[in-house]
Amino acid sequence: MIETISHQVAPERQIDRPLVSVVMPCLNEEEALPSCIHKIRSAFADAGVTGEIVVCDNGSTDNSVAIACFSKPLPPLSK
Repeated sequence: MIETISHQVAPERQIDRPLVSVVMPCLNEEEALPSCIHKIRSAFADAGVTGEIVVCDNGSTDNSVAIACFSKPLPPLSK
């Protein structure tokens, strides 16, 4: 069974720009990960959207997890 969950945001917390989630699968991508994260952030900025990057690691044996965890957070939303 698939259940749909909706979440209402208080009017004072709503934003005028779209919210985008990018889900990025990852397996031993320590060399490519910083560039991918940078490019996604640039795309958000160029498009004027607010978003999040979700890195889904599948058991990497390199530093992929550390790179994803310690990436600079996206800037806070502003109006």
